[in-house]
This record gives sequence, structure tokens and C-alpha cells, in this order.
Amino acid sequence: MKKIAVLCSGQGRQEMDMFKKLNAYPECSSFIKSILDENILSPEVSNWLSSNSPDEALLFDNIFAQELICLYQLAIWQKVKTLIPKVNLFTGYSLGEACAYAVSEALTPSAALQLIRKRAEFMTEASAKDEYTMFGLIGLPENKAKKLAEQCNCHIAIYNPDNLVIGGQKNDICQMQKACESAGAERIVPLQITVPSHTPIMKNAAEKFQSSLGDAELKLPRNKIILEGVSGRRVFNKKMAAKALTSQIYTPLRWDLNLSAIHEYGCQIILELGPGKALANMTRQAIHHCESRSLDEFHDLNDLSDWLKSVSNRV
Repeated sequence: MKKIAVLCSGQGRQEMDMFKKLNAYPECSSFIKSILDENILSPEVSNWLSSNSPDEALLFDNIFAQELICLYQLAIWQKVKTLIPKVNLFTGYSLGEACAYAVSEALTPSAALQLIRKRAEFMTEASAKDEYTMFGLIGLPENKAKKLAEQCNCHIAIYNPDNLVIGGQKNDICQMQKACESAGAERIVPLQITVPSHTPIMKNAAEKFQSSLGDAELKLPRNKIILEGVSGRRVFNKKMAAKALTSQIYTPLRWDLNLSAIHEYGCQIILELGPGKALANMTRQAIHHCESRSLDEFHDLNDLSDWLKSVSNRV
């Protein structure tokens, strides 16, 4: 079997019915029930999961969305891990980096969910005093983007292989978008995000989160590679893990370097847990001769085994 990498998605692609499809798999539904029985989720999230008519707004509210996405990835993983022989590498995009520690079993599910709840609370609190937003920037050289960001008091938050994500105060972002258009940007994509993650604005949130990490039982698995979001380097111990999870809250993500590391470690089969398939698409474009799919692309998760067998003979 070829080497496999698992990617944990970030926010932005969650959907109202994403938990409903998991009901078809006993491994997923029983896991969610066990988490609800432990009473470790925020009351709002527990009520949302139990409601017959859940409010869509809560699904996209940062303070609750982070918990829900982590729970979704942990739940779907309960089924997926029975279908794949071995995963060599785990990494995640934004929130997904913290989720990767849970899926790889460096953190227990309950510990991960509690930490991510605190992460969301600290980040929401840090962005409550002003109006913030973010946008995707395509087709402008990095050096020009950096210069414009400095001039407009904005920040590059994420380096993707073929685009950047910029964060800052709303008024500053509007100014920078106009400046980027004048500078010849190919495309500007406004994002429905109110928390400027991975920028210096989140420094206080990171410091509070670091204190929370002190008591967490982080045990890095020796036979699994976990990558650091801000550098793409491998994380070897608890000290490195704590630093990685803290720094990524207020430091730009280097997803481009994560994809390079996946390639350098020889992973040829890439699986995105979802929700969404943005990471799988980016990976296909960045790493040639790899097989990259999102679980959202499978109508039935049981088909994953046959797909893995077929691609193992191709890549």
C-alpha cells in the first residue's frame, strides 16, 4: 500500500446535513452519542445536535462552529479508520491542525473537544472589540501583497500554493481590496469570516490558549507524522506540539509548505476528512501524480476501501 496522508479541513464548508449522513454508519452515530453522554460539549452545541430544526446561524458562528467541525471529523474518522490499513501523515488547515492531533490520537476526543472549545472562546473574545473580516487574493505577487498589507494595516494570514488569505479590520480590508484591484490582482474573494485567525490580532487569544494547553495530555504517536501548520515541519514532542498549536492562532499558516512536506514524505494517496473538498482540490493541483479525494466525494463511505485498492495500483 502506498503512503497515505489525512487532511483535516478548516471552517467554511460546513453544511446543515453533514451530521445526518453520518447516521448511516453505526461507528459514527455511536461515537456522537458517547460524546453527548459525556456532557463535554457546550450546551448550545449539544442542543443543536439534538434539535429537529437546528439553527443554521450557529453552524457558522465561530464560537460553536469549531466544536462542531472537530466533532464531525472525529465521528467520521471512527468509520474511516476501519477502512484504511495505515495512515502515515496527519495535518490540518487552520482549525483542522488541532483536529489532526485528535484524529491521530495524540489527544483523546474529549481533551481535543474541550481544548477546541476554549480555542474558539478565546478567539471570539479577541475579535469582539472591532469588526474584522478576511478575503482570498489570487493573481498578485507575494511581494506586492505584503507591501499593500503593510500600507493598509492588514495581515497575510494563509499562504496557499496559488493564493493568499488576508485578514484585518473591515475598513482596512476594504482599502486593501481596492489597492489590490488597482495593482492588477486577478481575483478577490470576500470571505464570510469575522475572526481574523492567523494574524497578530489573535496574540492575546494565543497566550490564553497556551495556558490551557499546559494541562492537556498530548502524546505524539511515534509511527505517525504530524505537521506544524506555520512551517510544514514535523512535530516530534509535546513541547513542539504546544508551540505549534499556539503559534498558528496568531502566525500565518504555510499551507504551501505543508503540501510540499506531504510530497517530500512520499505520500501519494491524500484523503481529506471534510466538511468540504477544498484541500483535496488544492492538493491535486500542487502535487502531481498523487491521488487526492475528499470524503465528501463518496456517496457511501464503504466505497473507500475499493478506491484505495484501485489507486494503489495506479500511483
